Amino acid sequence: GACYKGQSDVFKNYMRRSVDIEMLDGWGRTALHHACNGGHLKIVKKLVEKMSNIDLSDNEGHTPLFEACANMRSDIINFLLQTGRVDPYKKFTIGIFWMGNMDSDFDGSPKTLPILMLKYKKPRVVCIFIKNKCIDIDEKILKGKTLFEIACIKGYYEIADSLIANNTVDVNKQFLRPLDVPIPAVRCAHE
Repeated sequence: GACYKGQSDVFKNYMRRSVDIEMLDGWGRTALHHACNGGHLKIVKKLVEKMSNIDLSDNEGHTPLFEACANMRSDIINFLLQTGRVDPYKKFTIGIFWMGNMDSDFDGSPKTLPILMLKYKKPRVVCIFIKNKCIDIDEKILKGKTLFEIACIKGYYEIADSLIANNTVDVNKQFLRPLDVPIPAVRCAHE
């Protein structure tokens, strides 16, 4: 509870008493899962410093990085990716509770976190993965299209701009085949 609520004084007391911070709760979550979910970067940093495995999956298959992404905790996502101790290419499936905010064009097959966040309409999270160079830009994610193509087709210009700005995509190469979308609908970073 202290990690989720950001109660740093309670957390410090636990740390002084040598509480097992890698202990799992009834859902298979660690204190790090809860701190990431709650958005408490200072506690996340302390836990990462002390924990041997920061990429553990809970009973639903969710990692601390997944929790940070699902709750749009940008600073925590950046921090976890920069540690080099999480797998940004791990694939996840999502339970039924997420279905309300889903882009219906995507199927339910396992996806990497950036693609899941695109599926669940969280383009800012995708941009964090792009900035940290933790994304497979050539992965065919929907009907044989790449992330850049999907971003342009669906109007996720923030993602398209981020891919271009981070030199992750060659616009000329990407548009050699038809996009199934009128070209005026596609905006580029340099316009």
